[in-house]
This record gives sequence, C-alpha cells and structure tokens, in this order.
Amino acid sequence: MRYEAWDIKLMAFIETRANMPFKWGEHDCCLFAADAVLEITGIDYAEKFRGKYADMENATKLIKQNGGNMSEMINGLLETPIKPALAQRGDVVMYETEDGPALGICTGVNAVFAAPTGLNTRPTLDCQYAWRIA
Repeated sequence: MRYEAWDIKLMAFIETRANMPFKWGEHDCCLFAADAVLEITGIDYAEKFRGKYADMENATKLIKQNGGNMSEMINGLLETPIKPALAQRGDVVMYETEDGPALGICTGVNAVFAAPTGLNTRPTLDCQYAWRIA
C-alpha cells in the first residue's frame, strides 16, 4: 500500500536522482525503479539483489537466475502485470532499448528511467510492459 502523500514523495525522489549518473549496482534502471517503489510504499523488492552486482555481466547473471529475462524476473517480484496503456503514476514500466530492457517509473504520460547522465524520459505508451504498484 502506498504511503500518504506518496505522489509528493515520488516527485521529490525523482528530483534527487535527476542528475545522478548511471552506475551498475547503485543507480541502474532496476535499482532506480525499486528505490522509487521503496520510497512510496516502504517495500524493497530489490533487497535480495542489493550489493550482489557491480557490472552488466553480473546483473545479467542475476536476472537469468531469477526468471530468465527482465520481464519474467519482475513478474516474479511484482504481482500485478498490466498493459502499459493502463499504467498510472508510480507504477513500474519496462522499455526495450537498443541496449536491452530498462525499468522505470510511470509519471503519467511519460515514464522516467536511469540513464548515463541522469534520468531519461520516454512516453509511457512506448513501454512494452507495466506493473501496478498498489
């Protein structure tokens, strides 16, 4: 269940990460999304992954060990997959980039993702997967 004033907490969280550079195991797409959910619900879905990887190779190994691919791993963690068109602010989304899948957070019409120089936005409707955060 989301905290009271979760929407204010989410926007403040996103603002603190706006210029934070991408870093595997600290501020990558998965941890950005998990940290946002933690901020608005108090639930840490990435707890068992924190401190377990520091590069793309080990992140990929963890994903394979926990579902085979990113969407299946997230399906195993979050209980409510939805169509991206139904995603609302605070829901987790996934966008397929040239470099592979990226997790982000829906902020409404757009979704926000960790990127090399800070945060990047994409239209939510461009996302291929989404999960409801209650």
